[in-house]
Amino acid sequence: MKLRAALASLAMLGALVIGTAPAAAGPRVPAAEARPGAGSYADTFSSRRRLHPRFPADFPIPAIFVLEHSTGGLRRGDITLRFRFRGDPIEAVVALRDAARSAGWSSQEESSYRLIFQKGPRTIAAWFGFPSRSLVLDLREPAGPADAAHHM
Repeated sequence: MKLRAALASLAMLGALVIGTAPAAAGPRVPAAEARPGAGSYADTFSSRRRLHPRFPADFPIPAIFVLEHSTGGLRRGDITLRFRFRGDPIEAVVALRDAARSAGWSSQEESSYRLIFQKGPRTIAAWFGFPSRSLVLDLREPAGPADAAHHM
């Protein structure tokens, strides 16, 4: 019986460490504190099916990339998109860089796995994961009003 209690305690400790503990395990944290900058969960977007509504329509995503997840604030804040790709990683980097340049985005290679794209005041950081064949795009929009209703 002691072994069973010890295993249950370890399981609960592990759940607390990785954040999967039951809701009753601790005090409830308001959404605004859980995610800085978001007034409530209604102010956030998360989808595996479509790009974030604030993601620039003029930034091309080549067909080699398949959307895995899109998340961020609806009205303000950073936007993050995760993609997977098949094939040669170098070809994926070149496809994204060339597509963005042809759409008027300037690019700067910071390393073999990180590109920075800019157009006007907008900046998109691209992070490639070569063994995992993944791409993460982080968009940091300039400060200013944004209305999500125009994009949905």
